Amino acid sequence: MKKVFYYTFDGITDHLGQSQVLPYIFGCSDKNKYHLFSHEKNLKQAKQDTELQKQLAEHSVSWSAAQFMYGKSIKKLLVTSLGILRMYKTIFTFKPDILHGRGFIPSVILAVYSKISNTPFIYDFRSFSVEEWHEIGAYPRNSFLHKLLTRIDRWTLKSASCVVVLTYSAKEMLLEIHDIQNIHVIPTSVQAIAPFQYKKNDEEPKKLFKFVYSGGAQYPYEFKLAIEFLHRLGLIFPIELTIYNKADVHLIESLLFDLSPSFTYKILNLPHQELLANLPNFDCAIFLIDVTPARSTCCPTKLGEFLSAGLPILANSGIGIADDIQKKYGSILFIDHLIKSTDDIIDSSSKLNEVKDFISNSEVHFRSSKKAFNEVFEIKIAISSYSKVYQSIPG
Repeated sequence: MKKVFYYTFDGITDHLGQSQVLPYIFGCSDKNKYHLFSHEKNLKQAKQDTELQKQLAEHSVSWSAAQFMYGKSIKKLLVTSLGILRMYKTIFTFKPDILHGRGFIPSVILAVYSKISNTPFIYDFRSFSVEEWHEIGAYPRNSFLHKLLTRIDRWTLKSASCVVVLTYSAKEMLLEIHDIQNIHVIPTSVQAIAPFQYKKNDEEPKKLFKFVYSGGAQYPYEFKLAIEFLHRLGLIFPIELTIYNKADVHLIESLLFDLSPSFTYKILNLPHQELLANLPNFDCAIFLIDVTPARSTCCPTKLGEFLSAGLPILANSGIGIADDIQKKYGSILFIDHLIKSTDDIIDSSSKLNEVKDFISNSEVHFRSSKKAFNEVFEIKIAISSYSKVYQSIPG
């Protein structure tokens, strides 16, 4: 049994921590002893979470955390620095066989300790963070900061015992840019959330199509584009849209008010597990994001959640994992050709009926979505893959 120190800046009480950190650790905890260190947005509340403490104890996972702070203040720098020092002290006490960093910043920090202590470490490469920060305007390309962070990222990648990426397109890009060899592809994974039996709807023909949107209204989400498309779709046949969101409710309400959409809608803020349990009640999901060169290699969790519920998905092309699923399973319909021109959308009811036909073929898409989920996003596959990665590292 190997001792693994897992470091993440994502709070384990957040949605991301609940869906993309704890399930992997719990799944691998029977063969590895973990210490998990996180940065929590509400540290006091996290420490008082009795259900979380119970889950950690059941899997023999020890946990410590520091406070996460937003912004660019001196106070944030001080609080974050103290948290990192505490993290280093925890590593020294735990004496791990393997260091596991989730994302760019945790991996850079662990790489420093790895060099000093000669402890193997895994760079869990979730995205091309340096390029994404440039794409959202954090700094110009080839500026001093961009060049510095690129050098740091390259050093971290070269220092890692192995690198884990989400998609084969990310692997190819790393091979091309940095010539990194020891790369393992483990897609984002989710737990099965719905029955695996198709429930036939006796209502023929269907009078109302229920869409679901789960996500934000700001970058990288293309929420405005999604509701404009559904508005034009709603001119052809009746639509009801349910929006699951917590952070951008006021912006969403403002955008919908300005649009005065043809469809009915409701905005809900539900606990994540309740949200997932409701997904099988819909006919189709819509998922549009801004596809940039850096984001083209991502593997959105929401795609896996929609597929687990047996839903067909309307999306834009360019995301490597979505392109692969569309080609192999057919449970995603790309609508790029329908959203490029407003006039095309309004005037071409035949093209919009193509969307209606796609959604109406519910039993076929239920089975293809489930198959895609089972073969790509099923969390048991990821747990097995991570276990093999740990075992491949000497020590």
